[in-house]
Amino acid sequence: MEVVLVSFMVDCRCRLAPLFRIICLLSVQEPRERIISGTISYIKDLEQCIKDLEAQKEKKRKAPAATSRTTLSLQTPRSSVNATLTGNTVFFGIQSAAIPGLASRIVQVFETPNTNAQVLAASTSRMEHTMTVTITAVIGDGGDAERTIEQLKADLRKCLP
Repeated sequence: MEVVLVSFMVDCRCRLAPLFRIICLLSVQEPRERIISGTISYIKDLEQCIKDLEAQKEKKRKAPAATSRTTLSLQTPRSSVNATLTGNTVFFGIQSAAIPGLASRIVQVFETPNTNAQVLAASTSRMEHTMTVTITAVIGDGGDAERTIEQLKADLRKCLP
């Protein structure tokens, strides 16, 4: 009986071994196929992204400059004002002799109700006898930006030494 049992087991093993090899190949093959198809999909997505970025780059290159840059200056014996307008944003650089209260008077020029500008940032610095005030502001839509800057410069001229 033992010989028959051993013979049966050997026979079963011989019949099942090729099937087992096929199952092993299929189980290994399936993840490989998934990895390869995922990689191909990822590469196609990257290629599409490259095309989109190149199209955006080309569109930007062909588009005319949306903003112009204008620089206006004002000089007095003891101070200077430089204003640079880009789009609807204006950058003021004001340099003057250091006088107590002058920085607050300069900021007040921008905060008057008739001014068509909204201050985004303001900073002051002082080195020995010289004070520098920088102001970044947005010029409103109601009117000409250069006219607003000229009005601000005229108001600044009144408070500067």
